[in-house]
Amino acid sequence: MAKLLKRKDVPVKYTWDLSLIFSSDKIWEEEFRLLAAKIPEKEQYEGTLKNGAHPFLDALEWQLYMIRTIQKIYFYALLKNSQDTKDANYQTLIGKAMSLYAKIAEAISWFEPEVLSLPDYLLTRYLEELPKLSLYQHYLEEITSQREHIRSAEVENVLASAIDVLKSSSDTFEKLIDSDLKFEDIENVDGNLVQLTHGNYTSFLEVTNRKVRKAAFESIYKSFEQFQHSFASTLNGEVKTHVFSARTRNYTGTREAALSGNQIPELVYDQLVTTVNQNLSLLHRYIALRKKTLKIDNLQPYDLYTPLLGEAPIKFTFEEAKEKILEALTPLGEDYIDNVKYIFKNRIIDVYENEGKRSGAFSSGMYDTEPYIL
Repeated sequence: MAKLLKRKDVPVKYTWDLSLIFSSDKIWEEEFRLLAAKIPEKEQYEGTLKNGAHPFLDALEWQLYMIRTIQKIYFYALLKNSQDTKDANYQTLIGKAMSLYAKIAEAISWFEPEVLSLPDYLLTRYLEELPKLSLYQHYLEEITSQREHIRSAEVENVLASAIDVLKSSSDTFEKLIDSDLKFEDIENVDGNLVQLTHGNYTSFLEVTNRKVRKAAFESIYKSFEQFQHSFASTLNGEVKTHVFSARTRNYTGTREAALSGNQIPELVYDQLVTTVNQNLSLLHRYIALRKKTLKIDNLQPYDLYTPLLGEAPIKFTFEEAKEKILEALTPLGEDYIDNVKYIFKNRIIDVYENEGKRSGAFSSGMYDTEPYIL
C-alpha cells in the first residue's frame, strides 16, 4: 500500500527553498541572537517621541526594524515547522521564535500609546518638518484610527507579554490536526487499500463511486470524533482568547475586533449575511438538482463534490499545470508572467504532501520574504 513520503524523500525540486530567507539554521540562530540583544535599546527610545521630529523618526524606525526582523525570524521557523510538524528540531525553532516574538512585542508596546499621547498638531508639525516621515504617514494614521482600542503603555505591555499564552489553544489544535490525528485506510475506486490524509481527502469526495466517498467521509470524521472533547476544549480556549482580547481593547464584541484589523465596518458583515439569506433559494434549487441528477434519495455531505456529469475528464501533473497557468495568465502582460515564472523557478511553492506536513494550504509572506505557498 502506498504511504506518504517522509520529508527527506520528497524530491527537492518540489519543495520550497527557505534559504531565500536564511541560508541556514545557523544563520537564523545568529540573527535571533542579534535581535534579542537589541531589546534593551528600548530604553534610549521610550519617552523621546515628544522631543522632536528626528527623535520621533529614530524611535519609529527602531521599532519597525524590530517588527520586521522578528517577523522574518518567526516566518522562517513557521515554514520549517509546517513542512514537518513532527520534526523536534523545528518544534524547538518555532517555540523559540514565538517566545522572542512575545519579548519584542513587549519591548515595543510603549510606542503606540506614546504616539497617541502626542497632540495631533505636533504629529502634523513633525510631518511638515521632516519629509522622510511622510513615508510612514499612513502607518501613523492607522495608529491614530485605533485610538479607542490602544490601551496605556502598562496595559499594552501586559498584553504583549501574554501573546505566547493566548496562542496555546490554537497551537494545541494544530498539533492534534497535523501530528497526532490518523485516519483509517480506505479502498480506492480500483479496490486497492490507500492511506487517507488531509491532502487526498477532497479527491476521494470527487469520485463517482459513492461507496468510496462515504468511506473517506466516515474515516475522517470517525477520527475527529475520537478527539471531540479535546477539540471542544481547544475551541473553548480560542473563544475565550478572542473575548478577552476584545474586552481588553474596548470593542463592543469579538466580531468588531476581528473586522477592525482590516477597517471593515460591521455593517458590511451584516449585509453579506442578509444577502446570502435572501438568496438561499438558489442554493436549495442547486441541491435539489444535484439530488435529481445523481439519482440519490438521501443526499449526504459526501455527495456535494462529485461531478454532476461524471468524473472530471482532465487531470494535470504539476509540471503541466504550471504551463497551463502561464498560458492562461499571458493576457496580463510580461511583467505579471515574469513574476509567476520567478515563483516557479525559485521554488517558492512546497508542492506535495509528506508525513507530518501541516494540513490545509496557505500563501503567506512577510515584508522581507517571498510569498511562499504550501
